[in-house]
Amino acid sequence: MNKASFGRFNITEIPERIEKIELTRVFSVIAKLFIREKKREYKKQGKEFTYKIEDLIWNDKLFREFEIFESKMIRRKKIDLDEEVCDKYEDLIENFKERCNYVMRSSTKYYLDIYEILFLPLGMSKSDVKTIMLQFNNAYHMMKDVFHMKKRESKDEETGEFIRYFDHLKETMEIILYELPFPNMDKILTALLHDVREDIPGIRYKTLEVLFGKNVADGVEELSKKDWRKYFTEDEKKKFINLNLKVDIDKKTYKEMKIIAKKRRTKDYFWHLHKLDEDDLDVKFADRIHNLRTLDHCDIGKIVKKIIETEKYFMDLAYIRKQDTIREAIDIWNWRSYPYDLMKIELDRLKSDFHIYAYYRKKMLELENK
Repeated sequence: MNKASFGRFNITEIPERIEKIELTRVFSVIAKLFIREKKREYKKQGKEFTYKIEDLIWNDKLFREFEIFESKMIRRKKIDLDEEVCDKYEDLIENFKERCNYVMRSSTKYYLDIYEILFLPLGMSKSDVKTIMLQFNNAYHMMKDVFHMKKRESKDEETGEFIRYFDHLKETMEIILYELPFPNMDKILTALLHDVREDIPGIRYKTLEVLFGKNVADGVEELSKKDWRKYFTEDEKKKFINLNLKVDIDKKTYKEMKIIAKKRRTKDYFWHLHKLDEDDLDVKFADRIHNLRTLDHCDIGKIVKKIIETEKYFMDLAYIRKQDTIREAIDIWNWRSYPYDLMKIELDRLKSDFHIYAYYRKKMLELENK
């Protein structure tokens, strides 16, 4: 039987009598570390520590050790084991998760994927990426916290419920990590953070720069729409100030001015895309791809608006980016998809609906006749 180890313990076989993973050598070593650490903590507080197996999954340090072991075992990577042994461990782990209501923490789940996709090709050790991964965990949990009550207008296809805004950030990041060519850590962080400056007033540029570096802070800033009030002319600004001061207040005029300013901002924002550097543009493409994928439960007007916007502002840029990427591409990224192709798939899917396509043609004719 092939030899393999995880840390200091041998995992080449599992005795027949073992029916729970808690009885394996792997689990006992991880648990001993956990018990030792907790006993030390409780002793300082003058308390007695009572150990429960379920407690293991709530200890960050040891949870990660178990996560890494599980990932390596189930995927059969890095550890050279007989298939029978892998299958047995997989069954024991699934049984454990079911009994202990075990839920994989997403930030931990991504740890190995990011390490293997981004850093193994560069030959970097885990110690080399520790600081970078800490930034990822900070960004992930920070966004989960500040967006925890915010929902998107789009709905989940299966449940019909409004999608958590955090899920949009997470899934935009996943498009960068798993689907587009040339993923890197700045793009992953920018994708997670890309809406925070726009939607969470308390998060400032300096905060992002200190926590995640200048490149990420600049990227988030470039991808954020500016305050619509900045798009007034000087005369409009004076008028707006008077309205805010409740001098000659006219709600209709205020609403009209706001609509005009927001239209100017939108136009400026989209025409600004061609000025973005390649990394930030890829994040914007990922954002748009996810938007298109989650339009199914939106009203037809919004769906058609997004289709027209995408065709007008994104597709030419994405096509140019595809040609450049093809010239730069190396074998390791050849299996990935280009933003242009992914957006085209979504546009074709949406327009395959007869009602959406009919409304789309109507709007296009209106634009052509203007």
